[in-house]
Amino acid sequence: MQKCIAILGGWLVVQRRQDGSVDFNRTWAEYEDGFGNLRGGFWYGLRALHCLTGQGGWEMRMDLTLDDNTKVFLHYEQFKVASASEKYKLSVGGLQRTTIDPMAIHNKMYFTTKDSDNDIWYSNCAIDRYGANNPAGGWWYSNYHHVNPNRQYNLRNGVIYGNRWNTIAFSEIKIRSLNCNI
Repeated sequence: MQKCIAILGGWLVVQRRQDGSVDFNRTWAEYEDGFGNLRGGFWYGLRALHCLTGQGGWEMRMDLTLDDNTKVFLHYEQFKVASASEKYKLSVGGLQRTTIDPMAIHNKMYFTTKDSDNDIWYSNCAIDRYGANNPAGGWWYSNYHHVNPNRQYNLRNGVIYGNRWNTIAFSEIKIRSLNCNI
């Protein structure tokens, strides 16, 4: 994927899904390099995420629209993706303004894809957790997930919100340097 930059108010958009036009059930190499296009769905790339967030402080915001048109905004004060040698381990914390933290279970987890099983479940969460016909896509799984915007588009089990599973109709993940003055 060509590294174009989508910046909104100082935020760098690193993931977007707005329809099912881009398949997120990808390989490790594809998640490392990034894929998709800025007009549709895309993933910025694990290598790029590490290069940006590996040094210094970064925050992350996840904007979700559920299938019933409910808007969910998750804003984390800390966001970091480790290097390839550390399997792009996620460090995320400091959720603002909510009682339920759907990313907490993903904190300190390694990235898993259909061809690189790094989760803590006995099988590969990216392909086996919900059956071969419901691929879950690449994500920072433990043995489960509470939010996964990369899961097969328009299926339930996208995010736990309001004490139940919901389908994600739109997702956008963006990051910003804590030193950003925009």
